[in-house]
Amino acid sequence: MGGGGKVVFNSVVGLREDVKKETKKEGDKKGGGGSSDAIREKQAKQKARLAIPLDQFFIKVDDYAGMFSKFDDKGIPTHDAAGEEVKKNPLKKLMKDHAKHEKALASASKVAAAAAAKA
Repeated sequence: MGGGGKVVFNSVVGLREDVKKETKKEGDKKGGGGSSDAIREKQAKQKARLAIPLDQFFIKVDDYAGMFSKFDDKGIPTHDAAGEEVKKNPLKKLMKDHAKHEKALASASKVAAAAAAKA
């Protein structure tokens, strides 16, 4: 690199890529309302889950309904539908989901209490 010559940057942009971006932007402007429906559906599912008491979580949630036959005093499954004891790793996942639901219920009750206090 010597002498004070000009630095030239060459960039090559494919036309197809630009066309794809343009059509995507146009589709968004025209009202691609599919994503908002998915968001509403997800929020409705979350509200429905918040109505489920913690000890009934694995019985009433669609993802787990009918998969377990026995539960401990907290509502965590101990035996699967076949009557076999739940293995260690799946049990950890179930306990994590239980704790997540417990946290969501606590958060929702705080929000409800704050809203009641304002009213």
